[in-house]
Amino acid sequence: GEQIQLLPKSHIIQFLSLDCEGCELALVRAFPFDVICVEFWIIENQLVNRAGIANKHHALLREEMLQRGCKLTQIFGSSQDDGFSCDCTNFRPKAPMHGEAAGP
Repeated sequence: GEQIQLLPKSHIIQFLSLDCEGCELALVRAFPFDVICVEFWIIENQLVNRAGIANKHHALLREEMLQRGCKLTQIFGSSQDDGFSCDCTNFRPKAPMHGEAAGP
């Protein structure tokens, strides 16, 4: 099918909330970290799902974010939403965003 790209006008996003009922790990893995830096994320990352079954992606999602250079800074309530902070101070995109001219 056709792929639609929804990208911001800036390479740095201050806040992103990710809650897609089980596809969070896949979206984090597909996120263009080389083009966009997010300063603070809140990601739904429950230990168990609504059926009471252990979430096998819980540790993998945290590991993926840590490998991307982000720090787990907060766990929100019983829903187990994880807060991650990422240092975008020296972020330099490795590629232009869709529709943006390449650098010098």
